[in-house]
Amino acid sequence: MVEYISVLSENKMDLLEEIINHKYKKFTELYWMLKEYSNYISSLKYKSTKKEILKIEVKFSGIDVEKILSDLNNSIPEGSSALIWNKGKTIFMEITKKE
Repeated sequence: MVEYISVLSENKMDLLEEIINHKYKKFTELYWMLKEYSNYISSLKYKSTKKEILKIEVKFSGIDVEKILSDLNNSIPEGSSALIWNKGKTIFMEITKKE
């Protein structure tokens, strides 16, 4: 989990504070959804948005992205509002939830 948040925040204190203070529940949801695919993630990027939304881009290699996309869409927790789509080997995720 620490590695994910370090990569997303790019080791910048202001981004780390933004994620921890305003998007932590969304971040933990994201982490548990992606955890089993960690070995296939080639990049993970945080996109700044309103505090109600956690938006990221995840690039994969060595795995079928369509299968991951299907698995992720099926693993959205009840009560969560998440949008997940892909473009090539990149999956885009937006998780909206009040903290």
